[in-house]
Amino acid sequence: SSSSSSSIGLTGSQQVADTCTFSRDPGIPYYWDPTCEQNQLGCFADAWHLQCRFCGAAPFDSILCPVSTEISLQPGELPIQANGAR
Repeated sequence: SSSSSSSIGLTGSQQVADTCTFSRDPGIPYYWDPTCEQNQLGCFADAWHLQCRFCGAAPFDSILCPVSTEISLQPGELPIQANGAR
């Protein structure tokens, strides 16, 4: 019997994605929100996945970012603590 590891081989629309896909850094915090709905503020942030959602920065500052938010910092920027501490 062969014990070679075979890949599952998910491609295209079959692929299960839970991360946002940006062609370039949006400069705005974002996260994966499985509860996103069409035309909901911040959703469809990467123009590929409805569940990709912007948060925490205008005009999306009403959307709270979870702790695991992916934030891209420009060189020299300091991260902002979620609890307001610096």
